[in-house]
Amino acid sequence: MSRACRDTGITDPDMFPYIGTIHGICYRLLGLAKENVWHEETDVDFSLERGWELTERRTACIWATGDNYVKDNFKLSTPSDWVFAAYRWCRRMNAELSDYLHEERPMYPTHISNNYARFVSDMAKFKMKHSIMDFDDMLMRVLQENRVPPVRYILIDECQDLSTLQLKVVRAWSADRQSDLYMMGDDDQSLYSFLGADARWMKELSDTPGCETIRLQTTYRFGQHIANRANAIIEPVADRVVKSIVSQSSGGTYRDRVSYESMLADISLRAHGTESCMILTVNNHYADSVREELMQRGIPYANTAGGYAPLESPNAQLYAALAAPREYWTPQEIRGLTTLAVPANDFFLSRGNKAQCERLIEQGWKSGEQVSMTDLYNMGFRISIVERLVKGDMTLLRRLSEADKRYYELVMEHYGLNSLTDPPAVSVGTIHSVKGKESDYVYVLTDCLLKSYKGFKKEGSSERRLAYVAITRCRLGCAIVRPEWSRYRLQV
Repeated sequence: MSRACRDTGITDPDMFPYIGTIHGICYRLLGLAKENVWHEETDVDFSLERGWELTERRTACIWATGDNYVKDNFKLSTPSDWVFAAYRWCRRMNAELSDYLHEERPMYPTHISNNYARFVSDMAKFKMKHSIMDFDDMLMRVLQENRVPPVRYILIDECQDLSTLQLKVVRAWSADRQSDLYMMGDDDQSLYSFLGADARWMKELSDTPGCETIRLQTTYRFGQHIANRANAIIEPVADRVVKSIVSQSSGGTYRDRVSYESMLADISLRAHGTESCMILTVNNHYADSVREELMQRGIPYANTAGGYAPLESPNAQLYAALAAPREYWTPQEIRGLTTLAVPANDFFLSRGNKAQCERLIEQGWKSGEQVSMTDLYNMGFRISIVERLVKGDMTLLRRLSEADKRYYELVMEHYGLNSLTDPPAVSVGTIHSVKGKESDYVYVLTDCLLKSYKGFKKEGSSERRLAYVAITRCRLGCAIVRPEWSRYRLQV
C-alpha cells in the first residue's frame, strides 16, 4: 500500500499515517524507539545477564520438535534453548506449558518443567529493567491502554492469518463503529495455525447481523478443470465461508500421481523456455532435497522466498563475467571482485588505492558507465590481477565453493552462459512461501514429515487448505508428484 501511494503521487504522510503491519502500528501508537523492541541480539544480552545458556539453535528449536529434531542434529542445542522454545510457543499459541509438552514432545521435558517458571520470571524482570517489549507485548500493551489509531476507516488485508491476539486488537480498534472496518482475506488460504491463526472467526463474522460479506469467486488465473479440483478439495472443510471458484479462463491441465523422475524431466525441458515452473513441498526439509537434486543435474533455479540459491548470489554474475572475458566490466562486477573473490588487499598496490577504487566504482555505478582495463590500472589494481581478468582466470574465485562452481559449470553446459544471469524459470519452496504468487506450471510434492502428517490427522482442514493453496498457484498446469522419500504424504 505504501508503494501504491508513491505510485499515485501521494507523498503527504498525514494523508495515510497508519499504513503498515499491525505490530508496526502498535509500535507507533506506543511511541517506541528501536532500542525498546526485542530482537535477536537481545536474546544474547538476556542469556548473559540472567544466566541462561542460549545458542544459535534456540529459534530452530521452536520449529524442530517431535520427529525431526534428532534428524536435523538438534542435539547440539542446550536445555536452555528448549525452555526458550517452550516460552515462545506458549505465548504464540496462547497456551499452557502442559499443552506444549504434550503436543510438541520436545527434548529435555523434565528440565523444561522444572525451569519454565524461573525463565518466565527472568524474562519479565529483564524486560522491565531495560524497557524492552517483544511483538506480543506491544499488542497486549495497546489493549491494556486502549490505544486506538485516530482513523475513520480500517482496512485489514490477509485477515485469515490474524492470530488470536491480533484479532483482539483489531476488534478493539473498531469497537462501536463496525461499518468502518473492512476485512479482506480468504479463510480457505489460512495456513498459519502453527502461529496461532484460526480463521473460523471469519465464518462467525460473516453470519453476524449487520456484516456485509462480498464473495469474490471469479478467477482468471486457471481453467475450470483446475477450479473444479480445488473446489472439491476445500468444500468438505467445516466452519468456512461457503464459496466456489468459477473460472473465466480456458485450458489448464491437472495430472495426478506423477513420478519424481518424470517431474525432473519436465523441469529440465521447461528450464530452457520462458514458461515459469514452481516445485512446492510441504516441509522445507524436502525443498532442500529438491534443491540438491537440481544442483546435481545443473538445472537453473531460484527460491520462492528467502534463503540461499547459487544463481541469486553475486557469485553467479561474477562467474559469468570471468567465463566470457572482455575489455569492459560493470561497476557491480568490479565490486564483486573486490568483495567476493580473492582477499581485496591482493588486488591493490596500496590501501589508498582500495579507497579510491570504492569511490570510482560508486561514481561509475551512479552514472552507468563501464570500467575498462585501463581504468583498473588507474584505480591501482595490480597488473597481474588485470592480466588474469583478461584471461578469465577462474582461480580468482577462491571464496567460491566447489559445489557452486560445479553447479555453474553444469548450468553453462546445459543452458548456456546467459542462464547464469537471467532469472531462472524454475523456483523451489514450500507451499507456505508462495501465498499470493503464481506460476505457469506447478508441481506439488506430497512427501511430509511425521509431525506434519500427525497435524493433518488431528486437524484435517489444515491439510485441505494447504493442498488448495498449492493447486491454485498454477496458470497452465498442475501436477501432483508421488512421495519420493517419505511414507507420509499430503492427501490431495
